[in-house]
Amino acid sequence: HCELYDYQEIYEQMLAADKVILAFALDTVSASHAISLAGSLSDVSDQVYLMDAPRFQHLADISYKFASSNEALGSLNNYMFNKLSDKYLASRNFIRETLAKMGPSSVTYFDRFELYCNEMKRECALYTNKGSPLIHDQHHLTTTGIHHLGNWIAPYFHINSLGSNNS
Repeated sequence: HCELYDYQEIYEQMLAADKVILAFALDTVSASHAISLAGSLSDVSDQVYLMDAPRFQHLADISYKFASSNEALGSLNNYMFNKLSDKYLASRNFIRETLAKMGPSSVTYFDRFELYCNEMKRECALYTNKGSPLIHDQHHLTTTGIHHLGNWIAPYFHINSLGSNNS
């Protein structure tokens, strides 16, 4: 529905902002466009942030399977690491390599993989310790997940915390 948006107006608003967060779908084409836009915005904006979202294969089915079993969250975390989408992993590598080639800039990559996953342990924690989900499908956040993400990025905006969420 491109006719609903005035892209020039959106771009001008981004140029006027001190900080810009660009969230994008995960494939190398979208990532390439987001990096290009971030590069042009970084010339005039104090800070530009790129944010992606890890994608998991068959997350709804997997969540149901574990919710209806007595499996421990730890085994789910290991299982989820192996369900990361290959397309997502390729895009993540592309972003990291492209930004490294750009050298130091005012573009910061919020690698949400680091929020959920531990590469050394080969785990992805998609639930709180109390069992509340952070993601409700391949990559969309629940209310608890939004709060979790907000607390993770808050220091970048000189905010201590968004408070606690007891979910």
